[in-house]
Amino acid sequence: MTATNRIALSSDHAAIQLRQAIAGHIAAQGWIAVDIGPTTPESTHYPQQGHAAARLVASGD
Repeated sequence: MTATNRIALSSDHAAIQLRQAIAGHIAAQGWIAVDIGPTTPESTHYPQQGHAAARLVASGD
């Protein structure tokens, strides 16, 4: 696999199950889902989650 076969996923606390379902669908298509969270239902601030995903993509990881 190359870096182009990877997708970074993130969400706020309210969309954990949806994000995990999307990750499963992506994996079934042969892609690598890089799920950076969150993993618990405690309230999170979605811009921080988006920023973390953007940093991952910008770094090339």
